[in-house]
Amino acid sequence: GGAAKPKGQGYPHMNSIRIDGDITLGGLFPVHGRGVEGKACGELKKEKGIHRLEAMLFALDRINNDPDLLPNITLGARILDTCSRDTHALEQSLTFVQALIEKDSTEVRCVNG
Repeated sequence: GGAAKPKGQGYPHMNSIRIDGDITLGGLFPVHGRGVEGKACGELKKEKGIHRLEAMLFALDRINNDPDLLPNITLGARILDTCSRDTHALEQSLTFVQALIEKDSTEVRCVNG
């Protein structure tokens, strides 16, 4: 296998990275600080944001490139920027879950009605 190739999404207020895989892990990172004057996001945060994001990408690469760890399974990710705001993190989490629900075509039936 090769290194994970993140695909940046071009949404104006939703900074995200999507890496395809058999299993999708979610990651919420404060890549940007809080925005000012009505903007959702502010300046880049290297220590708490970028470094942690890079650590997740590094771990995914290591796991996906080791055939003994998860044979025949590729880990993917949907990584979202919280912009250092709890409310924005919640919005991003809901977006992540909704995308997974829309992607899942499994028919669900309640046994007891």
